[in-house]
Amino acid sequence: MLRIRVHGQGGQGILLGGRILARSLELSGWHVQDRPGDGSERPGVATIAYVQADTRPTPYQGLIRRPQLVVVVGAQPLADTAAGALHGLADDTVLLVAGTRAPLPLPAGVRPLSFRLPLPRSLLASGRAGAASAGAAARLAGVPRDRLEDAVEHELAALGPHESARCRGWAVYGWRALARREGAVTACALALPGDAVSADLNSEPLGVGARLMLHTERCRRCWWVCRRSCPQGAIGVTSDGLPHVDARACTGCLVCVVSCPQRALELKAGPTQPSCGSPCGPDSWRASSRSR
Repeated sequence: MLRIRVHGQGGQGILLGGRILARSLELSGWHVQDRPGDGSERPGVATIAYVQADTRPTPYQGLIRRPQLVVVVGAQPLADTAAGALHGLADDTVLLVAGTRAPLPLPAGVRPLSFRLPLPRSLLASGRAGAASAGAAARLAGVPRDRLEDAVEHELAALGPHESARCRGWAVYGWRALARREGAVTACALALPGDAVSADLNSEPLGVGARLMLHTERCRRCWWVCRRSCPQGAIGVTSDGLPHVDARACTGCLVCVVSCPQRALELKAGPTQPSCGSPCGPDSWRASSRSR
């Protein structure tokens, strides 16, 4: 489950950004709910948008107190403690700060994964800041560009082609700016209730009874999604950007398999003998170029 909060001020398009983000996730196959915070979006007043996405329908529509992703637009939400922009942060939260280089007044002992999205000051005073931030957040959640553009077209159809095109341009700007961080937020949505985890695989090293397969045609080389998700620190990265696993450290918990936004990882039962017949050693990642 992905729980996302977007904080900003009225007049920056925060609620619009929340709708664009929600729609892009829905078009990407998620079950999505989105809602504005209490009150109307008035200029200069703290504004919040909530977005929740899951792989299955969920009835929950309340406040998000423990988010996986927090998006902050401009410096004001950081300075206004009553806005609650930094409430509920933890070390596994992803924090996206757009349009400001202001210091982050983080809670004591909390070090979330933080990114900055540069935005011109003129944009922060317009309703398109929310669209740019939504594009960046969509990239962090692994949303493809075409789904993001379709979401903008859907949400801004009533405003005409000119405004739709301008917001689409800023949304794509945000999406491109976070290119190297694609899928980062999914690393924080781990061990979801109801996810199938094989207990027998957790009782012995991976190499004894199973092997991990990397479908290289699906992998986008974001590598740090699976690497950060691994509770054993068993995943590293090769010089060409592909992940690799230390089979001696891997417990087969399936956290990386659940976390990968591209579903590029697969657990195969059986002995760890590659199809080529040549063992590569305990540090090798079993790669496959076959498509399902």
